[in-house]
Amino acid sequence: MMHRVSAATHLSTSVDFVEQFAVAAERFAVAVAWSDLRARVPACPAWSTYDLVVHLGNVHAWAATIVETGRSAVEQNDEPAHARPRTVSAWYAAKAEDLYQVLRAVDPGAPCWNFAFGAGTAAFWPRRQLHETTVHHLDLEQTFGREIPVDTAVARDGVDEVLRVFLHRMHQRG
Repeated sequence: MMHRVSAATHLSTSVDFVEQFAVAAERFAVAVAWSDLRARVPACPAWSTYDLVVHLGNVHAWAATIVETGRSAVEQNDEPAHARPRTVSAWYAAKAEDLYQVLRAVDPGAPCWNFAFGAGTAAFWPRRQLHETTVHHLDLEQTFGREIPVDTAVARDGVDEVLRVFLHRMHQRG
């Protein structure tokens, strides 16, 4: 008998991951529209803020493909048509909206691949994308010396995800 491993087993019951992802993505898109996209990101020293946004948009597209198919997918490598802040923001918002629609439509219990455990359920992805977006929004804001509040339940669950998902992944990688 094959057992499916799911990070959802330990999910916070106080966070609606899909809806919180939508809120986080919208806030990120607004911040991008008003950012200098050439600025370097201290938390990701090799990246400009443009690179950060492109990374996050492509991660959302990659995750949407995985959730739609239930299988591993190749990484996305798309870019906005222009590097102007509002154009990049709109490009990002479209990627996030596509992912949001996929996350809303999927059965969280559906079998779905994930990078940490291999076999799992679709419930893994809303949580992962919420935390990915939150962390990169913090990266973006810190680039300009700004701070943003993070909901306590989201922050607490982010720590739990690091301990239950990423620690497992790093252990697997040696």
